[in-house]
Amino acid sequence: MKFLKSDSEFVQWVKIENTPEQNTSFLLGCTYIPPSNSKYSSTEAFDEIENEFFSFQNDSTFYALVGDFNSRTAVLPDFFYANENWMHILQDVESDISEYVFNFKKLLLYNLPLERFNQDKSKPNAYGYKLLQLCKNLNLFIANGRICQDRYIGRVTSGGCSLIDYLIVSSEIFPFIVDFNVLDFDPLFSDTHSRLHFTTKCYARVIHENQFNQSGNNYHRWVNGKRDIFVDAIIDQQDSIDSILVNLEEVNTPNQDEINNIVNKISNIFVSTARKTSGKKTI
Repeated sequence: MKFLKSDSEFVQWVKIENTPEQNTSFLLGCTYIPPSNSKYSSTEAFDEIENEFFSFQNDSTFYALVGDFNSRTAVLPDFFYANENWMHILQDVESDISEYVFNFKKLLLYNLPLERFNQDKSKPNAYGYKLLQLCKNLNLFIANGRICQDRYIGRVTSGGCSLIDYLIVSSEIFPFIVDFNVLDFDPLFSDTHSRLHFTTKCYARVIHENQFNQSGNNYHRWVNGKRDIFVDAIIDQQDSIDSILVNLEEVNTPNQDEINNIVNKISNIFVSTARKTSGKKTI
């Protein structure tokens, strides 16, 4: 897995190479687009993501975008639908164009509904139309309201009334998604947003199995039952965090190294606290 260099501040690209299933790679764009009324908003955000997508695209890659798009899309179509007239016209065109236009048929092949469901009954906003056009341009499909636990639902993701966080994928990924859900809101992770949870499957081969983790111990990633203990432990280190933030405020124009140093110090507090709280597991 590697992080790709991005010229856009609205997306971080992650590439997982040589996935075992079909010797392919998986390109994931982790996205945040500020609200249109924010001073950080940009009318170019969607164009930047689209341009970078094409720059990283290749024939052997699966694609997905996930994150907060601040886009309300209602249940408008996220793909170009070719009716019978178009089908007749496109019968003899080049295969690439035909494959693009008829890509939506793969949803039917995977027994997925063409129509999305959405508990957010608001009208689409300007960003919503931009997101739908982005899906059409990139030949990607919104997973919300279509698959797994969220099928026929389309749970809201923000403030208990808005669906603005999405998982958007290329059609080839659908058979490999075994779990997708909008989790219940938890203030530990966000002030207003609910987390998107999804799981993909692959068939991996274990190589040098007896050389892996010879110590037999590893840290738990997270133990939900110890959440309150973790929060209390972080609160106990508030003085250390405040000291780091004071040092940051004393720097008028911090350079990249200084910012990285501050981030690493704060990260180390959270990581070390999580390890002490969750403990080790035996593998």
